[in-house]
Amino acid sequence: MMPQEAYEYALKNGPDEKTRNIVCQDPYIVYLYALNIDKGPREDTREAACQDPYCAYIYAKDIDKEPREDTREAACQN
Repeated sequence: MMPQEAYEYALKNGPDEKTRNIVCQDPYIVYLYALNIDKGPREDTREAACQDPYCAYIYAKDIDKEPREDTREAACQN
């Protein structure tokens, strides 16, 4: 299953560790998962989002709703 497929599955069936682990392969999809499915921050989704500077920024803005050292450091890579 690819990250997009796991995200769509979780939209219909709810969150679980299997789909969350799959979406953690794609920083933007994991951001969407945290925003729309988990509806909040988690360490594993934040870490995956921090693999891309822009995704780290939007994760901090939209999900954490505050700056954090890890998201700030990741966002500053670009």
